Amino acid sequence: MDNKDEIVSKFIDFIKNHDVPEKGKIKPSTINDVVPYSKRHFDRIFKEYSKYTPFEIAERFRLLCCVESIKKGNTLKDTAYDYGYTPEALSNLIRTKINIDVKKIKQKNFEFEKHMKISNLMIQLDEFKYKLSLDNFMMLLGGLDGEKILKTITTNPNTSKPADIFDLNLDSRKLLEFLKKYDGLIVDKKTYENIDSQEAIVMSVILEYNTLINGFNEFTMRYDEMLSVFFLLNFFFNISSLKLKNGQYELVVDQGLKEVLKFVKEFENVAAQPLDIMLHCIVKEKKVTVEFNWLYKGMLLEFKENAK
Repeated sequence: MDNKDEIVSKFIDFIKNHDVPEKGKIKPSTINDVVPYSKRHFDRIFKEYSKYTPFEIAERFRLLCCVESIKKGNTLKDTAYDYGYTPEALSNLIRTKINIDVKKIKQKNFEFEKHMKISNLMIQLDEFKYKLSLDNFMMLLGGLDGEKILKTITTNPNTSKPADIFDLNLDSRKLLEFLKKYDGLIVDKKTYENIDSQEAIVMSVILEYNTLINGFNEFTMRYDEMLSVFFLLNFFFNISSLKLKNGQYELVVDQGLKEVLKFVKEFENVAAQPLDIMLHCIVKEKKVTVEFNWLYKGMLLEFKENAK
C-alpha cells in the first residue's frame, strides 16, 4: 500500500472512531495532529481520493452520527448539543447536506446509510460523473476496447484542443449485457458500511458474482480488464452511494437510466441500427472527467422530471 493510501486510510479510521460527544468535534487543528502534513498539503492529497476536503468529510460523518443518535431515540435538541450544534442548525444541515428530513428519522421504516467511500482510481463528483487520472483513463480505454465495449472515440474538430474533449461511443448491447449480469446483486450491509475503499467494494461484488455464477470465489482478471469492470460498475451503479433498502445494499440501475436504456433498445429495434451509449470526456491537468454526453444527460433529466 502506498504511504499516502495508508495515511488517508488512517485518517478515515480516525473519523469513524472519534467520539464527538466525549472528545468534541473534529477541527482543522485536530486533523493536523493525526496526519504528518500541513492542512494545505493534506487537502491536496485528499483530493486524489474524494471530492470532499478532509474537514468536509469529517463534518458529513458527524451529521450521520447525529442521524443515528436521533434514530436511536434521542431528541433533536439533546443530539444537537451533544454534537456541537444548535437544534435549528442541525435540522437545517441534515436537510441540506445529506438530504434527510429530520421528521422522518424516527419513522419505523426509516433507513439511512452511515459510511464514507474513497477511491484512488476514480472519484464520484456527482451522479453519473467521475474523475480519473489520465494514466488510469488510458488503461481503462484498453480494458473497454479489449472487452469490445468501446466502439469508437469521436472528437469535435471545432474545439481549440480536440484531443482534450471527446466522446466514448460504447456498444449498447454489450453494455446492457454487462449491466444485466450485476443488476440486483446484493452487498452485505456490514461489508458495505465497514469498507471505505470503492475498489474493495467492487472486488467484493465481482467475487460475489463469481461465487453465484461459477461456484468459486476467485479473482482472475488482467489489470486493464479489472479497471474497465471497476469503471462500469461505479459509473452505472454509483457504487459509492448505494442506497440501503430492507437492511441491505443492492446494485440497481437507476430508474431514469433504465428508461434511457429502454429507449435505446426500442430505437435499435425500430431503426434496425445500433445507437451507441456516449460518454463525454474532458482532459484537464492530467485528470479526465467522464459523464454522459449532452444527448443522454438531456434524456436522463427528462425521464426524472416525468417521474416526479
